[in-house]
Amino acid sequence: MHYRDVIVVNAAGTQESLFVQTAIRLGFNELILLSADKQYVYKSIHSKLRVKTAYFLKTVNEIPIMRKKFDYLFAPATREFFESDIDYIVGLESSKGHDSFHYRNTALNQVHARLCRTHRIALCMDIGALRYASRVEQQRLFGRMKQDATIARKQKVDVYCYSFAQSPQEMIPPESLHATGRILGLKTFK
Repeated sequence: MHYRDVIVVNAAGTQESLFVQTAIRLGFNELILLSADKQYVYKSIHSKLRVKTAYFLKTVNEIPIMRKKFDYLFAPATREFFESDIDYIVGLESSKGHDSFHYRNTALNQVHARLCRTHRIALCMDIGALRYASRVEQQRLFGRMKQDATIARKQKVDVYCYSFAQSPQEMIPPESLHATGRILGLKTFK
């Protein structure tokens, strides 16, 4: 099985070697280093672990420039990014609105899911956010993730579960990510 995780790095050279060692120990095959720094570069090469770089976009105008520098492009869940040439959308369930009884307030709806399928954009669930949320907030996030998974499954959109760890101690083992994805009703790994 192919196990992959996304981690958030702040500056080049901070903790990448620790992240890589932890990822190898946990059993990952691939690690994606996500940065909001335009100048971020990862130089080390490991034979046991494939390491890719990714950039978190702020505006649509950055796409052509950053596409050349980074392996993947991540973006927040706003309409402009659903219609653009990016790889992943993050933060679907982090809406501030209140949930109704029959429908959760997330950034994903049928129209956005269709746009994802058309533009081949995958969706990311931040499983690490569940760890530090209060009990009530965990239930709210999990309900929103479950609804997003159902909409994505109906529209045949790829959805992945990642830890988005900011330190090596926050990394979640691939079996736990996979199990959480299965509970949500996802095919988390290919």
